[in-house]
Amino acid sequence: MNPLRDSLETLTGLHPTVEAVEKLTRFGDWLVTEAIPAGGLGPNEGSDVVNRHLLGSAAFSIGFPQPPDTCWDLGSGVGLPGIVLAVLWPQTRMVLVDRSQRRCDLARRAARILDIGVDVEVGDIAGLEVRAEAIVSRATIPAARLLPILEKLLAPGGVAVVSGSDTVPGPPFLAITIPQGVLDTPPKLLMMRSP
Repeated sequence: MNPLRDSLETLTGLHPTVEAVEKLTRFGDWLVTEAIPAGGLGPNEGSDVVNRHLLGSAAFSIGFPQPPDTCWDLGSGVGLPGIVLAVLWPQTRMVLVDRSQRRCDLARRAARILDIGVDVEVGDIAGLEVRAEAIVSRATIPAARLLPILEKLLAPGGVAVVSGSDTVPGPPFLAITIPQGVLDTPPKLLMMRSP
């Protein structure tokens, strides 16, 4: 058995293909060899790539009962969690948005290396004019400050999963329960559904 595949299955309930696990393994290697030296991740992030970045990004899928047709990753940086989700949800159109041209260039390079189709856009998330069925956002701004942006961008019935903190800001956010024993330090994730 493959430990990454087993962890992904336990964490998300998804059954990633051998090809998906290989792509995620390559993405983890790329994060260490290219993204960290280029400043796309902090210099000390290399020792925890699988737990924090690969599995931590995969955990965002827990908030969605099924893969959406289109998902927007706001403040994606070098592609976290968007690239991980694009690998796990190959039928989903993933749109990565970040205001840094350099980070967007890195995300595009990662997508080319992994041979996955993602759209990468340089822009400020507050200026977006979309109606999205699904949004993810990892470590961009606190959930309470992100709320007005999500309310503007989420289509009716749309779902957003965002990074949280130890304190759930309350409705419309709900804390997502992460399965125990998979991640060393599970991320704090919040989910909201647009009315």
